[in-house]
Parts: sequence; C-alpha cells; structure tokens
Amino acid sequence: MLRHWRTHDKGMALVPLLLALAFIISCGPAAEPVVVEKEVIKEVIQEVVVEKEVVKLVPVEKVVVREVIREVPVEKEVIKEVIATATPIRTSVSPAVSAATPGGILNTWMNSGTETFDLMQQGRGPAFFHFGSIFNGLIQFDPQDETASRIVPDLAEEWEVSEDATVFTFRLRAGVKFQDGHPLTAEDVKFSFDRTRNPPEGIVSARKGFYTIISSIETPDDLTVAFNLSSPDVAFLSATATPWAAIWPKHIFDQFGDDALNKPGPKRQIGTGPFMWDSYTPGVKTVLRRNPDYFKEGLPYLDGHQVHVIKDLSIAITAFLSGRLDIVQPITDVESEIIRRQLGDKATISSVPRQVAWVLYTNTTKAPWDNKKVRQAINLLIDRDRFVALAPVEGQVGGFIFPSSPFARSAAELQVLPGYGLDMDARIQLAKNLLTEAGYPNGEGLTFRGLGYSGNYRSEAEANILPDILKLANIGIDMQLIDPTRASQLRSAGDFSWFLTGHSMPTGDVSSFIGQYLITDGGRNYGKYSNPLVDELFEKQRSAVNPSERKRLLQEIERLAIEDAAWIPLFWEPSIRTWQRYVKGYTNSPINQAVQDKFEMVWLDK
Repeated sequence: MLRHWRTHDKGMALVPLLLALAFIISCGPAAEPVVVEKEVIKEVIQEVVVEKEVVKLVPVEKVVVREVIREVPVEKEVIKEVIATATPIRTSVSPAVSAATPGGILNTWMNSGTETFDLMQQGRGPAFFHFGSIFNGLIQFDPQDETASRIVPDLAEEWEVSEDATVFTFRLRAGVKFQDGHPLTAEDVKFSFDRTRNPPEGIVSARKGFYTIISSIETPDDLTVAFNLSSPDVAFLSATATPWAAIWPKHIFDQFGDDALNKPGPKRQIGTGPFMWDSYTPGVKTVLRRNPDYFKEGLPYLDGHQVHVIKDLSIAITAFLSGRLDIVQPITDVESEIIRRQLGDKATISSVPRQVAWVLYTNTTKAPWDNKKVRQAINLLIDRDRFVALAPVEGQVGGFIFPSSPFARSAAELQVLPGYGLDMDARIQLAKNLLTEAGYPNGEGLTFRGLGYSGNYRSEAEANILPDILKLANIGIDMQLIDPTRASQLRSAGDFSWFLTGHSMPTGDVSSFIGQYLITDGGRNYGKYSNPLVDELFEKQRSAVNPSERKRLLQEIERLAIEDAAWIPLFWEPSIRTWQRYVKGYTNSPINQAVQDKFEMVWLDK
C-alpha cells in the first residue's frame, strides 16, 4: 500500500504521482533516508533548513532508475513524503501566516455573470469566480504555490493508493459541516463524484471525462471514501485536485432534485467553503460573506468578497486605478503597462505561463466544418506567428499540448506538422488546393459565420485579426460578438458553426485538456470531434507510467488531431494578473480558475 500522510494544513507537498510507485512508508520514528530500488524516475534531492522551514528542491532527469523515500522531522512532527514527479518542482513546508490582519471586504472583477449556478454544468470560468469559494474539494493545489505543482489536503486529511494503483482511499477530516449545519460524510463525496461522472439525464457534466476511469466508489464508514479505477491513471490526483471537483451536500439534492444548484439562493448554494452565499444581482455583482464555522482554524481572514460584473475591461482598469477594485484578472500587456505607469509599486503585476489556448473552435457536425478538407485548409492558412505578433498578450505558439509541458514538442518538431511550417506561400497554395477539392475553388461561396464573447479580449482580437489572414484564400467572415452568457449557452448546446474563444486546463495535466476537448464523449467537446484512434490512445496514456512512453502517446494524439484539424489552436497565452499592493496572501497561477481565487488565505494590509 502506498501511503501519503498529511497531518496539518501548512502547505504539505504532494507532488504529481507517477503510479508505478507502490510501497509502504513505515510509521516509525524519523530515520535515515530509505532507498528503494524500483523502475520509476531518477531524483536528486537537496534538503535545506531555513528558520524551521523545510525546503526541497527536486530537479528531475527523465531516466528510469530509482525512487527515494525520506522521513523529515519538522518541529518534532514526522512528515512522510513520497517524491516522484515528471517535472522539476520546489516543495516546502511553510509556517502559518502570523501577521495576517483579519477583516475587510475584497473587491474583484469579472466581465460577465454566469449562465448556470452549478459548477458541474459550467463550461466557462465566471461561475467559479462568482461561487467557487462556497465549496471545497477532497484535495487541492497549494494556493501559495505559483507553479501549481503541489497538492495539499482540503476536505481529506490523508490518502492512500493501492499497490496496483487502482484504488485511491481518502480519509476525511472529522467534524466538518456544511454551511447549513449538516455534517459532511463520505456519502456526500460519493454522491458528488457519481453525479459528475454519470450526470442525470438532461444535465451537462462539463468535466465528466476526468472521472470515466472510476468503476465504483465505496464508503466503508462516514469518513472514508475509496475510488476503484478500471485501470491506473497517472493524472487521477491532479483531476481530483482541480477546484471544479467540488463536494456538494447530498441532502440538498434530496430536497430540491437533480438540478438543485442551478438556482441562486442561500438554501441551495451551500458548501463547506470559506465563504457563504449573501446575494447575487444579475449583471451587477455577487456578494459572499465569511463562513464563521470554517473548518480551517483562523481562516478565512476576510469578512467577505464581492465580484463586480463590468463588461468593459477598460472601465474595470479605471476602477482598479481608483482603488475601487482590489484584483483584476486576466489582463493584457496593454492594461499592465497602464497600471505600471500610473500606480508603480502600489500594485503588483504578475505574469506566468498559463495553460489557456486561444482557439478557433469548429463544429464538425455543421457545414462547411463537417468537411475535413475545409478544416485542414483553414489550419494551413492560419499564420500563428503573425497572430502572436498582433495579439494583445505575449503568447507562445503551440499545439494541443501546452508549450511548457514536459510532453510538448519543441518549436522545430512542431514545424513538421500541418499549419506550423515556415513556408507560408506553400501552405497557402496547399490550402487553396484543398478548398478546390472540397468544392470551393478560390474560396468562392465560402463565408464563415461565427460567434465570440463581447467584451472578451480574446474574441475581439481574434475577430480583428482573422479576416486579414483568411482573405488570402478569398474567404469571407461574418462574426458576431454577443453577450458571454448567451454565447456560452449556444456553444454548450452545439448551436454554432465556429467559435472564437479560449480553452483552459483546470488540473495542470495535459490529460484534462485532451479529455475535455478532443475525446468523443468529452464533457466540453462542443464541436463533436470524434476519432476512435484518439480515444484509444487517450486511454493508453492514462496508464503509461513511463514518462517517455506517455509522451509518445500524447504526441501521437496531438498529431492526429492536428492532421484532422479537429479544431484550430492558435497560441497559448500567459496569465497576467494585477492586485493592489495591500492585498496579501494572493498569488498568480498557470491554472485557470485556480484555488487562489477562493481567497481563503488572502488578507488586506490597510
């Protein structure tokens, strides 16, 4: 039995699990490091003690050699860790914030409201920013870690993985209650994951693909829940740590029915999280207040937070400059320069590589996108380098695997794939040939009618840049940028021809991106792309413990999807966030809709 102990909330690190690891960590006193010979990964570990803080620097070589188990005493407490990862990380055990000042209201921004109040059904970020802090998950990415590489306890205080890596057992904290006073039990956890992986008829589950590998869930007692997988899944822990994997109160659904959370109000929007429902004014703002009975002692520091709906980013920036908003994200290079010039060191501006791709999303069931040759032609015509040069953010060209992933192709390797070669003249001619074969010689009779989000810098920039690119093949464009709530409803219903938007990775693992958008039954595969070989390879990579083999499988999926022109990734953008200097305990993250945006560690130094 592979066992991970977590005994407190001070940022204990659990790095991404490679499921070849299967052995026992003994529960005795601290000892010399134990070296277990096993085919996994070679790790070199350095320990540095700084003011009672244990820092581990883990550079990783991609070779298969051994694993190291270390027991580290910290302040007379034995912390047991298994170190195993495919990417370099830095983990630390940090002391609690003692200087934090409680109180105050945090004011944040979002450019739209939400089309649903149920996080399971939501395929777009605003719902999380409005209501995500009402809920908790079993585990979470460390909110103080900008790399999003550490997984720490949330509702679960410890977890175990079976020797064959097909059973994940979580032990819940005792005494946790929902905000209406009902106790949290393992049945709530089972209900939440069962609902997500097998949603009721007529109800969408945007991320069900994360959990299709679960064959059954058992609850041997009120505080224990065991997930039985049909096969090992190297990304299961990261999928469980996404902030979208909320634990809901089963009794609320027993009372109000299958769609209980899809209406606002304090009797339905109930979780265990740091903040509670207060009020919601459509198109204006969401108000949440502090949960006085939160199970994490001393948290949250804030009395509450408000999400202000401002459709125009320039108006939001004006509000930030005047101090009426405390955090604004995401922003572009243009806004960050304005803030830097006017506020100087009174504001923090942070940019990190973000796992969000700008995309031209096509509906493969509607003409002309149901013709693969048309999709392939458009993919060839897209000059991605020009897109990056003209976009309001400094992005990076990539495919279906985000560029900073250890599984991504290099720039040179990408250039051999359709649509990434440097010879634009050759690409344009090939695109014209494909359009002729598809029945559109010289682009005649071909006009693309698409949708995008009004007030969204991605959709607006794409709508401005694409016409000049596609006119090279005499292709016309009719773009409508409409209210984001309505546009998202049309997208979810598949009522679109093409869509200008961004696609994000909510877990930090590339499986979450491919599983949502490219797999036949993916929860966010709105364009209905389907390739049985892609589906087959996706299942194989889930169980691929060897990083080299997993990389090969993922890159083969990417090659097939690009050759099919499943839809068209343009480039990957950075995460640029800004917050007032007096906002403490907040960090940036490469993950969209990150746990940082639950604000449980945030406090105001003013």
